[in-house]
Amino acid sequence: MSSRYLESHLRNIFQKASLQDSFDINDSKHRREIQKLVNVSAYPQVSLCMYTNGKLIKRTFYSNGSIQPTTSEQAGAVSHEHSTPVPEPEAPSRESKCLFAIGSYSKIFVDIIYIRLFENGTMKKLGIAWTDSAIATFNELRRRNNKPGMKMPSRNPSIEQLLLHWDAFAPMDASFIAPDETFLGTKQQFIKIAPRMTDEYFQKNDNKHYLYSNANHIFAVMLLEELLRKPFFEIAQEYLFGPMGMTHTAADQKSLERLRSERAEILEGYRIRADMSSSPRPQGHNYLSDGVEVASMGAWSCVDDLAKLLQGLLDAYNGHKSSFTKAEADLFFSPAAGEDEPETSPAGIYCPLDSEFAGAQSLSRSLQSTSSYTLGTHKGKSKYVHYKGGTVDGFTSTVYISHLDNTFVIVLGNGAGPVDVTSHIASYILEKVFALYPEAAIYDHVEQERERNCNRIRAFEDMDNMETATWSNDMTRFAGRYVCHQDLQKIEIYEDGGAILRVQDKCSGRMVVGASESKIRLFPGDDGFGLDRWSVWEDLSFSEEERSGINVLVSGDGRVFYVE
Repeated sequence: MSSRYLESHLRNIFQKASLQDSFDINDSKHRREIQKLVNVSAYPQVSLCMYTNGKLIKRTFYSNGSIQPTTSEQAGAVSHEHSTPVPEPEAPSRESKCLFAIGSYSKIFVDIIYIRLFENGTMKKLGIAWTDSAIATFNELRRRNNKPGMKMPSRNPSIEQLLLHWDAFAPMDASFIAPDETFLGTKQQFIKIAPRMTDEYFQKNDNKHYLYSNANHIFAVMLLEELLRKPFFEIAQEYLFGPMGMTHTAADQKSLERLRSERAEILEGYRIRADMSSSPRPQGHNYLSDGVEVASMGAWSCVDDLAKLLQGLLDAYNGHKSSFTKAEADLFFSPAAGEDEPETSPAGIYCPLDSEFAGAQSLSRSLQSTSSYTLGTHKGKSKYVHYKGGTVDGFTSTVYISHLDNTFVIVLGNGAGPVDVTSHIASYILEKVFALYPEAAIYDHVEQERERNCNRIRAFEDMDNMETATWSNDMTRFAGRYVCHQDLQKIEIYEDGGAILRVQDKCSGRMVVGASESKIRLFPGDDGFGLDRWSVWEDLSFSEEERSGINVLVSGDGRVFYVE
């Protein structure tokens, strides 16, 4: 337990009485403020759950004109031009069971499964400890199963460090995710490229100990599947979803389709443009084909199931009856870190609400690196919480937990665009629950943030407009197939002006490609571009260069593609 954690633990013990017994999310004032945030974001639907003072409250809000939940069977452009609906005081149970894609929040499922396997003795029987090298353990299991292992990178994280993103793998999303948000990554690709790309990244960048990367939980799931010799969705069902009664959570396509056949509400995700209009994300972006995909892009769940999970962990932590043990809960909530970097736990980043770490995983941070506001303190003292955000094509989620105050806030939304409203609603609730001062005037900041982010997204949209671009569609010179030896990604360019990205048998949707002298550039096809266009795919150009007497294409992020 770190010294900062101990200090905040003692501080929070004396601050428990600060929880606002008078705060009621069903109060018309608070409902109006939250409704305003939903409206300004243009999210079709937001579901939330707040647990504090032993009371669990669930609510659902709809954007203007979206009175009923928008399911995948009702997909279409959403109108935001009607009057503001005011939700009824209690959200029907049907709405709290609506399934959202929860993106990276699913990573806590992986963390909890590891905790349970260590605490129930499974890992001990296998001779595996928290401090064992994750890669060495993986390689030994692969050797026993007559499979090739992975080269050891310069960073060699323990299993615990892997889950906490500490001295582990580098980010490599551009190698796994296409601009249209198709997931391209495979287990075989990861084994071959992850060590090399990690070493190359840290040779060029700051040698930080903590660095968030989807690659860490991809490898954690690969290790689980080698350990138990089962696909991840079966492991999750056996060790987590089943014991916790999480009946509306899916980590594989078959389970999602079963829930659909049982008439569960599976929400459609929406991409929100710079003009605040929206359209459904492409069909098929469910990201449930295998464990690697789920580990990176996330599972599907609802506020009911996530509330069961977190309440079970809090009950166990407080010594009450639970499907979890006290030891499991203690591990889940115990952070570790160095003095100059954020404390992290399986529950997320452990941070004060009056810091930049709160909200750091919000979609808004991919558009603006810093928040437009920070929350206040309680009586001059920082309030520490566990924070984790999740973002995937068409959806965002935000969860905060204060285990010392027996409190959590879950906010799920089926939109992704200029305003990550799940982050702001969670901040609004926490500000009221913990009586933080000074108050942040959140709505005013959100309006300003929306204007800034809309301008940034509009700039991307203008650049992606092929009709106004000066690029030629004559691809005679560039047509062919190119492969990047660094990450095994391929780009196929066709004479008719089309292009796809491919890794093994996975490929993106068809995009448009334009040429200008010695450069080509990708433009959106029928599936458009998703949220990674604003970050890892900020540069969509490829330059023709000569390397060792061979013509190659060099991507905007420096990857070299050779004629195959």
